[in-house]
Amino acid sequence: MRHFTCLLTLGAFAVAAFATIKNDASSVDMVREALLRLEKDLRRDLADQQRWANVEEREKYLHLIKAYERFGNQVDERFPLDREDHLDSLDSLWLWARAQHEIKGINGLYGLFRQMQREILELNAPIDIKQLANFAETILRDPNASIPRALDRIATLIINEKLFIAAFQVQMAVTRKDCNRGDNSSSPRPWSFRGIIMKTG
Repeated sequence: MRHFTCLLTLGAFAVAAFATIKNDASSVDMVREALLRLEKDLRRDLADQQRWANVEEREKYLHLIKAYERFGNQVDERFPLDREDHLDSLDSLWLWARAQHEIKGINGLYGLFRQMQREILELNAPIDIKQLANFAETILRDPNASIPRALDRIATLIINEKLFIAAFQVQMAVTRKDCNRGDNSSSPRPWSFRGIIMKTG
């Protein structure tokens, strides 16, 4: 049950971590805070032995899955994964390609997590505890696929390999090139850098 709760929490963190926002980082902070409150509430709910005394184990899992599905729906609505991020000028930057690779892996796990939720809730698929525990183990500890390790690799790109500095240099080169041609359409866009920050967590 503990791994499953971690799986659900990390799945929701994945989408929150990469949500692009319109005005400032406080939107993501609010989502993160809501997620932490949800986890606390669910732990309290599950600790209420009277509530669960005459309930099948499946109902406990369904309670968790439904709660995280509602949360995921709210996050997906607020921060759709197919949003425009205005980062096309970074496509030639190899550091960005590496960060994008890590992000795609996290988004893939999140997509699989959401699919598993839909199958259980909408298609009434059986809850395979072993499969969910294995999936949680992958998300938490797999050396190549775990979300914490992917986020660590992204942090390394940002801090040690200076992804933001490289992105700024690429943006400035594009701006200079466009200015030399008399095209002002690609002047430095602060939301591009905010997009990088939000896309890389």
